[in-house]
Amino acid sequence: MKRGIVFILVLLLVATSAQALIYRSILTPDVTTPGTIDVAVRYLPEGQDTRVLVWIPDLDIISHRHAQADDVVKTTHVLVDIPYDTLPGDYLVRYVISTDRNQIVRYRWLTVV
Repeated sequence: MKRGIVFILVLLLVATSAQALIYRSILTPDVTTPGTIDVAVRYLPEGQDTRVLVWIPDLDIISHRHAQADDVVKTTHVLVDIPYDTLPGDYLVRYVISTDRNQIVRYRWLTVV
């Protein structure tokens, strides 16, 4: 009985790891002025439709984009509008790369001058 349970667990781990979302990098400016900035996120979706979300909670900004599934390294560009009345300062930005099964969250600071 124990061998059957171990076999099923190993099979489930192999099946879920085959659908992994592999994060590569986030290319975004560290310092910006108000206006539109381009955020480039590089990842390997491994056959799943992917959603890339950029969220700046202090400025109440959410921007996202969906990407189609394929097995090549993708660079998805998300345009983020920083309002012109934004006060200078440092703002925490949350980047979320997600599929139906996986989610990767990264944080970076953005300085508005």
